[in-house]
Amino acid sequence: MDYAKATNAEVIVLHVVPLDEVPEELRNFAAVENIEPGDAVAAWRKRTMLEDKIISEAKRRLRERNIHGCKAIILEGDPARTILVTAQDQDVDMIFIGHRGLSKWQWLALGSVAHSVVQLAHCTCVVVR
Repeated sequence: MDYAKATNAEVIVLHVVPLDEVPEELRNFAAVENIEPGDAVAAWRKRTMLEDKIISEAKRRLRERNIHGCKAIILEGDPARTILVTAQDQDVDMIFIGHRGLSKWQWLALGSVAHSVVQLAHCTCVVVR
């Protein structure tokens, strides 16, 4: 936000909802609890309901800092790829990306969205912890 304010930059707040499969644990839970598979999938997809809260909070913080010219985009897909494609499509000059701080084992198993974006982006990236 400080960078955007100092440079009078347009801010694009991008939230990517991963299109993961329903975790096996959730499918097992649904079977044990006699929940229809479709209902389990619907429940899993409800995580996208956080979109409004995430985007609204980002916009609120920007307004508090008197940063205007904010665009919000919510997409589904592979997070790293979607961020990279959107950055190209929107012709961004810089990407600021958060880092979750996965453990070594989680990072080895899951990879890192921030790492992928930094390695493949066409522009400067800043990783925020």
